[in-house]
Amino acid sequence: MSSTGLLSTTPPPLPILSHMVGTYHFMTESLDDATEDAFKFGTLFLLWWSTRFLCAYFNFADIWCRTIPILATAIFFGPIDRIADQFGDSIQAKQNYVRHIFGLDPKNIAVSNTSIRDAFFRPVHLVDDFAEDSFKLFCIGAHAYSGNLLSTSLGASLRSIATTPHGIVLSVILQIFRVAVRFGTPMTQYSACDEYADLVGDYFQESILSFLNISEAVMEPSD
Repeated sequence: MSSTGLLSTTPPPLPILSHMVGTYHFMTESLDDATEDAFKFGTLFLLWWSTRFLCAYFNFADIWCRTIPILATAIFFGPIDRIADQFGDSIQAKQNYVRHIFGLDPKNIAVSNTSIRDAFFRPVHLVDDFAEDSFKLFCIGAHAYSGNLLSTSLGASLRSIATTPHGIVLSVILQIFRVAVRFGTPMTQYSACDEYADLVGDYFQESILSFLNISEAVMEPSD
């Protein structure tokens, strides 16, 4: 059986192996989304931090140093979200190269239809995106924390076997396991977190539209 055929079958759900398979699926299916999220969260944090720094530098009152960064982040969330979408779209070509290495068909390269200008005027959609991103960050962060705990536990095992016969070989194996668990845990669950976060965002958007008795088509930007 070829390596492509082997990877296309369902592997046994064994510890470590499932993390490795999850990492494989992450690299071939979710790399573009993860890059988009990393760009978005990093840019939003930089915006929040820089506005706080400027407030402190110019000796603004403490209340303004707390309020201005939040307002700036809220105002520019939409445009940054759209820029991140476009950045994620550009990464799909690189992800398709990874898929080609594993003998997989390329994914269709998506194109974001919303301009950066229109992103300023879509408050209901911002609620959708904010709720989605908040849950996704919490979900992936929780799995990353769990993976770190498991990796730390394996680190304690590394120290205990280092002086045993064949300790070096076992240490190398456990070190590989540590890396697989630490990074594989959030990578394995990224797709599930992403899909559920999308449902959370849709729920909040539909609830608001229903409460305001507004059709979703009305909220779409005109050409």
